[in-house]
Amino acid sequence: MANEQNLHKIRSESEARELGRKGGIASGESRRQQKHFAKTLQLIVESPAMDVKDIEREFPDISNITNQDVMAVVLFKKALSGDLRAMEKVLHLTDQNKSCESVDNPLKLYLGL
Repeated sequence: MANEQNLHKIRSESEARELGRKGGIASGESRRQQKHFAKTLQLIVESPAMDVKDIEREFPDISNITNQDVMAVVLFKKALSGDLRAMEKVLHLTDQNKSCESVDNPLKLYLGL
């Protein structure tokens, strides 16, 4: 929590410029790290599935299953088992939650009413 004793006055325009420059460099580094993480995660999601046994049993005719496909099946299974957050996510991702105005009533959410 800030108070008058914790605040440091900027003494000159050059000091303000230098502090702004340091903040900009740190911000750029942080953005690069986040972008690298997102690219790595995207590569993992799009790569061939690591654990295909359960999916192949349910869908034997599907080939080239990606991790994203596995995640979708797992999310759908959780939704079918009664997990409200999973139901909400499935409905949100399929744009079918427009008919559900609230998640207060689980039956309403489950039936898509």
